[in-house]
Amino acid sequence: MKPFTTPAGAVTRSLKLHLTSRFPFIIWLLMPMLPAMARAGEPPPTAPPMGPPVPVELRITEVMADPLLLEDKAGEYIEIANVGATTVVVAGLQLVLPSGKTLSLTTAGKRKLPPGGVLVVCPLGNRAGAVALKGMRLPDRAGRVELRRKGLLLDVAQWTRKWPWPKGQAGRSLELKGPRLDGRVGRSWRRSRVPLFGVERGSPGVVAWLKKR
Repeated sequence: MKPFTTPAGAVTRSLKLHLTSRFPFIIWLLMPMLPAMARAGEPPPTAPPMGPPVPVELRITEVMADPLLLEDKAGEYIEIANVGATTVVVAGLQLVLPSGKTLSLTTAGKRKLPPGGVLVVCPLGNRAGAVALKGMRLPDRAGRVELRRKGLLLDVAQWTRKWPWPKGQAGRSLELKGPRLDGRVGRSWRRSRVPLFGVERGSPGVVAWLKKR
């Protein structure tokens, strides 16, 4: 059964007649408010339909925030994968660090990231095929990194050592479990088991589930 509604004009006229006959001395005070009083009884406007979602092209797929055997500036890294269908120019990308600092990957030059391609970013660029990003620092216990292109937010990676994120372990990176998972959610991540450097675990430049696409 539909709710009964009264047209705004009818409500306004009814209020005017009632107030004029009973309280003529205050009608001039209330007249400006009558349209708003009438609209208060109307149903709320319907929100406009949302447009199609923006397709996800780039994902932050791995974060090493707490290296064990190497200094932070040598051991930290962020891995980015192209899960879309178009090639992306790396130099147009930006990382917003937990400190709030925004760093652009201009040091990548003319490098491009094709569909299925993987990019590693680290402070010194000391890993094979990595892009150096001077000034990049990641907090050990908790942080958030945003991936942007020309200011447009593409992806977010967030971590902490508290549940539901995987238990914090120095020297073990966080890996995204799948291409469509939300990087702001703890259950989207797991600790790497791939041998990297001594007792460290990580797989910079390799995304296991990306091979299966």
